[in-house]
Amino acid sequence: MKNSYLNLVRALGKGFLLGVIEVSMKDQIRKEMLTYWRTHAKREETEPLLIQQLFTSSIWERGQRIGCTISKGVEWNTTPIIEQAWKSGKYVALPKCFPASKQLIFYEVDSFNQLENTYIDLFEPSPEKTQPVAPDQLDIIIVPGIAFHPKGWRIGYGGGYYDRYLQHYHGITIGLAADWQLTDQLFYQHHDIPIDYICTETEMMTVHK
Repeated sequence: MKNSYLNLVRALGKGFLLGVIEVSMKDQIRKEMLTYWRTHAKREETEPLLIQQLFTSSIWERGQRIGCTISKGVEWNTTPIIEQAWKSGKYVALPKCFPASKQLIFYEVDSFNQLENTYIDLFEPSPEKTQPVAPDQLDIIIVPGIAFHPKGWRIGYGGGYYDRYLQHYHGITIGLAADWQLTDQLFYQHHDIPIDYICTETEMMTVHK
């Protein structure tokens, strides 16, 4: 079995081996970060600071059409972001995943009543109650992530939905991250799309623009 694997690696080349290592390291970082988030993150202290940094930034002030996610599990709560956007008269679009085609489509939403529970407490826009939004209609997208590289690369949940979507998006991208979510140990692959800014507890970091 060992010789068969080595022969396969030799046949596919060095790039294949590096790809395996990168994916393995991503999986390890993802696992460690999620564990830390569940057990050690000082959510009550950190979350308001992240949101306040976002709301006081000139980027948020200028943006009028906001793409955001509906948070779930251990993720930073995005409900206050969506509510503040509505309160400020901003246009809000939320994403829906289509697993069969691996596509992500944003829909304009002006009420949480337009969402539906699609899978184990994953809330997404109902296409019957909302209208799709083209990528060029959004000024800002708040991109979810488990870990971030200081140069803008990110680790998500592994589905690749955002990387595919961001290939056709040319607006501003922001990730919300506590300081401990930043790591320079993160490998990136050819299909990964870096974000423009990382919003931490203490600053709005320009990482790719």
